[in-house]
Amino acid sequence: MKSGSTEPLSSVLQDDDHFVISQWDWSIPEYFEWGKKAEISHIEGGEYPIWCLICAPGHPLMAKVINQMIANIFFYTPDLHGIGSVATLKVTGPIVFTRVVFNNLSKYDIRKKNILEKGLNPHMVKNVLREVQYHEQVLPLVIQSSRIGDTE
Repeated sequence: MKSGSTEPLSSVLQDDDHFVISQWDWSIPEYFEWGKKAEISHIEGGEYPIWCLICAPGHPLMAKVINQMIANIFFYTPDLHGIGSVATLKVTGPIVFTRVVFNNLSKYDIRKKNILEKGLNPHMVKNVLREVQYHEQVLPLVIQSSRIGDTE
């Protein structure tokens, strides 16, 4: 994990919070126009990043997000979803998360908060050493099996 906070989560959370989302703060030069993707260009402010999602255990909207991600994995095809980082963003990342949340904004009590200004930081841990970064991948996200349930 590379994200973190310089402030306690109590500086972000309110007693009645059940689902808190944020968007990239484009007034910060480092994040200018982050989260702008064609698939979600109709959403003002761009994506809702997953790294800063805060929700109550068992929240039904999070269940919808997870179920959509599972369906995306099950029906994944490189021709439709792409490969490497493109597939990651579409199938299990912020694009699918943003779509599901956006389509349910009026159905749930969701609070949007600029948590970057509250000390949460997607790059809190500097120099995270990983042998391979997901954005450098060029392989399919899911390796297709010949049979449902095949684990070999």
